[in-house]
Amino acid sequence: MSVKDLLFSVLQTQQDPAFILGIEDGLNLSSAKVVWDNAALSKLLSNAYGTKKTQSPLCFLNADAADLVQNGLVEKQAGPIRLKNALSMQDTAQNALWYDLEVTYLPPESGEDTHVYGRFVDVTEREQLRACAQATQAEAETAKARFHHAVSSIPEGFAMYDRDDILVAFNAKYADLYKHSAPAIKVGATFEAIMRYGLEHGQYPEAEGQEEAWLAERLDRENRKRAPVERALPDGKFLRIQEVENEHGDLVGLRSDVTQYYEQQQELEQKAADLAKANEEAEAASLSKDRFFARMSHELRTPMNGILGLTEVLEHTALNPQQRSYLKTISGSATSLLSIINDILDYSKATEGKFTFANERFSLKDTIYEAAGLIQPLAHDKNLDFWIEYPHTVPTHFFGDSARVRQVLLNHLGNALKFTENGHLGLRATYQTIDGEAQLSLSIVDTGRGIPDDQMGTLFAAYEQTHQDTEAAVEGTGLGLAISKALVEQMGGAIDVASTLGEGSCFTVSLALPACPVSRQKAQNRQPPTRQREVAIVGPVTESTKVLTRSLETLNCRVVAFEDAERLLLETDQFQAVIWDGDHVDCFGPSAKQVLDRAAGPCAHALMVSTPLRYASAETDAADYSATWLKPVRSEEIEQLLFPERPSDFGLNRDNACAASAKPCQSSSGNGRVLVVDDNKTNRLVAGKLLETVGVMVDFASNGLEALDVYKALRPTTIFMDVAMPVMDGVDATAHIRKLETDLGLAPCKIFALTANTHKSQVDLCLSAGVDGVIGKPVKRNDLIEAINFPSPRTFSDLGREVPGTFGVSGLQDTKHLPIHERC
Repeated sequence: MSVKDLLFSVLQTQQDPAFILGIEDGLNLSSAKVVWDNAALSKLLSNAYGTKKTQSPLCFLNADAADLVQNGLVEKQAGPIRLKNALSMQDTAQNALWYDLEVTYLPPESGEDTHVYGRFVDVTEREQLRACAQATQAEAETAKARFHHAVSSIPEGFAMYDRDDILVAFNAKYADLYKHSAPAIKVGATFEAIMRYGLEHGQYPEAEGQEEAWLAERLDRENRKRAPVERALPDGKFLRIQEVENEHGDLVGLRSDVTQYYEQQQELEQKAADLAKANEEAEAASLSKDRFFARMSHELRTPMNGILGLTEVLEHTALNPQQRSYLKTISGSATSLLSIINDILDYSKATEGKFTFANERFSLKDTIYEAAGLIQPLAHDKNLDFWIEYPHTVPTHFFGDSARVRQVLLNHLGNALKFTENGHLGLRATYQTIDGEAQLSLSIVDTGRGIPDDQMGTLFAAYEQTHQDTEAAVEGTGLGLAISKALVEQMGGAIDVASTLGEGSCFTVSLALPACPVSRQKAQNRQPPTRQREVAIVGPVTESTKVLTRSLETLNCRVVAFEDAERLLLETDQFQAVIWDGDHVDCFGPSAKQVLDRAAGPCAHALMVSTPLRYASAETDAADYSATWLKPVRSEEIEQLLFPERPSDFGLNRDNACAASAKPCQSSSGNGRVLVVDDNKTNRLVAGKLLETVGVMVDFASNGLEALDVYKALRPTTIFMDVAMPVMDGVDATAHIRKLETDLGLAPCKIFALTANTHKSQVDLCLSAGVDGVIGKPVKRNDLIEAINFPSPRTFSDLGREVPGTFGVSGLQDTKHLPIHERC
């Protein structure tokens, strides 16, 4: 075997694609012919072995690579010429394959042709690793760029020091915050070097005089990793510094500018100090205001006590109907004035939403007519027809605060009166059970100007009035409806409004007041009379006469209306009663005289007028009438006129009859001695007159010190003790009396405080001194009688009863001390 054959045999074992080219003289690659290749080359270049067997594999090279090989051969390089990535192609799976090319010059032997040995080396894995490395580097560059962008975007100062405290990253905000240290803040600088530079250039004024100790504390990494600290900068700014250590030992820190927070904190502290001062001033002003209102309460209610007290004394004397009417007007006006005084004194509470409500049994019907008595003269002056419809099916007595209910009614009736120039206004009460719940409604109706739709939303707003843009706007504060709404809602009720512009309005006040059980039962069981009555009404058809007719029909009456007395004279039927509208008919003219003189049978005549002045000048003629009624007329007055035999809690002449035959009432506890203590002479006179009919001996004292002397000498069983008095007030006097009883082992007497100031603080003060109850001024006769009849304190433990009610004008504020039983 020749050397050539041996060489070819060896080359056949080559795993890489390999070949041998034969080159003619001149080493021109373009003339190269393949003289040998192996199977690997044929596999790599599938068409080279066969159709391209005589072609050089170098034909696959690009021009630059071919030139490089050509030049190497010309220079007859001893070593192989290596071309990186000389060949690229794809396998059957479309994966990229990369090959380097090694070309070696073979010197000729004994005149043979020149040969070139070539081999393709598979470097696909190398290229894949290189591509992966490039991708990884690109990702690293992207991550680095994103990191720097993120750091730059942090609004706070950011810095990161490695485990050797060398600065490895920071943002511009960090350098900006430390302006005096900025030149030293560079990547690669140590934390200590930056700190020392800052100390030398005034970056840390707080370290002055203790630089080394301060620096040692700052260089302590463990100390820096603790809770955030706040430090001041030379320019007046404040920084919050917080540093944490990551898993690699790097210390990552944030510097936050909290200057604005500090300024706000200082502003808040200043405001808090100002607020505390203002609060102290407000409390002082409030205390002063409370003292003022307490004083005003005493000064205003004291004369009112005299007026109402003496009025009540007069009520128990013999009076003619006109005098009694005047007295009722005085009493009603005084009561209204007292209510106004109470409203004024409570105004500060009203504005603060601190309304207080009593829970007493009261006559709703009386409350309505008392309010109507104040409105009626004003309605009469405007020639308005004023009516009240209170059906027999509505209970008369409820539990609640009569003063607040009266205030709401007066607000709404007064409002209706202001905005009504023609027609009528009135109040209708209804009581019905819906889904097992009893509902009381009071509707105030008027024929006024009505309310525009666009003003309904602000109707109950404070200081607002409707029709502000009209010339007919009325005076007023605009608080009435707002206060009424607050009162009604706090009493668990609501107010609904229906209005038609130019026709009038209807305000319906729904109140969640429980009815007195006995009163409710009476209303449910009330039956009309079995015997029918014939009743004539003389006067024009008005809303009042319509209401009157409905009331009469519920009493089993047949009602016939006549416009005037002449029409009645033509009537042949006999009537049991004739009701005359004195405001619209001449009730003292000849025709009326003929009707009154016609005695074909028993007939009662009633005269209805809006004010006593309507018939005061014709008092003699008015005596021909069986009764004189003030409008709006109560149903009890009508019933007593028509059915005197029916039992009734109301009578026109009852008070006079009682006064004529009045005898001293006997106390259930037996005759006793009563001590009245008051520095006001009028109040002592009122109390003495009211107690004259009780059958007790009354003694007086003008202050607490005198009361102690009288108590020691006479030992009264009941004491009515005024609170505000000179020398010694009622609270101290009560405390002294209670101490005497304890020290001497005396049986306790009953002590009741009399005060115009019924605020809870005052009541609590009285109760703590030892009184048995608190009676608000003005004092009523019944208050005194109930107090005298009240069981002795010695029997309190035997009562074993809950306290169901309250006592007095303002009520016993703490009813644990005085169980007064409600009666319907």
